[in-house]
Amino acid sequence: MQIAYFLNDFPALSQTFILNQITGMIESGAKVQIYAFRKSKTTTIQKDVFKYNLLENVIYLKPLPRGRFAAAGRIISLIFSWSSLRYPTILLNVLQLKKNVRSQRKMHIVNDVLQIEKKSFDIIHCQFGTIGPRVLNMIESGKLNGKLVVSFRGYDATKYVIPHPGVYDKLFRKADLFLPVSNSLRNNLISQGCAPDKIQIMHSGLKKEKFTFRLKLPEINKDAQIITIARLVEKKGLNYAIEAVARAIATGTRLRYNIIGEGPLRADLQHQIDNLGMSGQIILLGPKTHKSVVQLLNDSHILIAPSVTANDGDKEGIPNVMKEAMAIGLPVIGTNHGGIPELVQHQQSGFIVEERDVEKLTETLSYLCDNPDIWPDICGKARTTIDTEYDISQLNQKLIHMYESLAQD
Repeated sequence: MQIAYFLNDFPALSQTFILNQITGMIESGAKVQIYAFRKSKTTTIQKDVFKYNLLENVIYLKPLPRGRFAAAGRIISLIFSWSSLRYPTILLNVLQLKKNVRSQRKMHIVNDVLQIEKKSFDIIHCQFGTIGPRVLNMIESGKLNGKLVVSFRGYDATKYVIPHPGVYDKLFRKADLFLPVSNSLRNNLISQGCAPDKIQIMHSGLKKEKFTFRLKLPEINKDAQIITIARLVEKKGLNYAIEAVARAIATGTRLRYNIIGEGPLRADLQHQIDNLGMSGQIILLGPKTHKSVVQLLNDSHILIAPSVTANDGDKEGIPNVMKEAMAIGLPVIGTNHGGIPELVQHQQSGFIVEERDVEKLTETLSYLCDNPDIWPDICGKARTTIDTEYDISQLNQKLIHMYESLAQD
C-alpha cells in the first residue's frame, strides 16, 4: 500500500501521536511519502525520525513569497517549469481552479499544486482538517490520485470554522473518510454538514510499553507535586488551576504546582501568581525538552488538565499528556470539555469538574491529597483504559483496516 501523509510541520516534537501512526504504517509494510508545508524549527528530533529515515522521505512545499512581485515571479517560474509543461492538461486545470476567488488566493492554490509531482497513492491522509482543502485542490487538478482521508484534532473543527464558515463544505462532499479524535469533534463535524457515515473516530494513541506504571503517593508532611503540561493559551484554563491550587494551599493542603509550557499568556499568569503570593509554590517552568518533561512527570503526583472553551471557540480534542499521565500512574483531574470525559470516567479512572469551576477543582485537589487510599484503584483503572483503548499498535491495526477497505472500493 502506498500512503501520502500531509502535515503542517515536520518533524514536530509535540506531535508524537502522528509520528507513531506513520511509523506504524511503515512497519506494516506500507510505502510512505511525507509532504510538509513547513520544516519544524525544533532542534530536538525524535529517535524514530532517524530510525525510519523519515527526513530522507519528506518533501517540503514552499510557501508563496510575500510581496506581489516575488509571488508573481514564483508562479511564473512554476508555470514554465519542466514538470508543468510536461502535463499541459493539468496546468490548464490548475489555472482554472477557484475561478471565483481573489487573485491572491488563486496564486496560493497554484503555488501549492504546481510544486507537487504527478503521483498516485492508495491513500492520501491529511493530518489536520485545515490541510484538507489544499490537498483537495491537488487531487482535483490531476496532480494527485488516491482516496482522501482527513483527521481532525481540535482547533481545526472548532476555532477555525468560526471565522471561516463553510470552509469544509466541498471537502465534506469530496473526501472519502474523516477521522476526528473524539466523539465531541465528530458531533462538531456533523453540525457543520459532514455526513455521519463518512466519519469514524480514531483516537491518538501512544506506545504503552514506553510508559512504566508506578504508583507514587505524596510523602507525609511534604508537598504533593502537581503538574500541568500545556501551551499557555486561553483554552488550557491555567488561570483557574492557579486559583484552585492557591485556595487549596490556603486551607492547609500541601502542594507545589509546576506548569510546563510557553505561550502568549505567560506574563498574565505570572502576574496572577505574584498577586496571589504563590511565587514560591506555583512555578512557570517554561518549555522543556522531552527528556525533562518525562522526568518531571515521573517526579509528580497529580496531573491537572483544566481545559475550557476559549472565547474564540477553540476547544481540545483529547489532551495527549493526560493519556501519558494515566499510563504512568498519576491520578488526573480534567474538565467536562471536548473529549476529556471520553478518556476519564469520573471517580473511576480520574476526576472531572466543570469548566471554570475553581471551587470544585480546589475540593478535588484537597480530596485526592487527603485520601491516598483511593489512588491504587483509580490509577489502575486509568492504566487499563490506556492499554485497551489508546494503545497505538491496536489503533494502527484499526487504521490499516480502514485504509484497505477504502482502497478496495
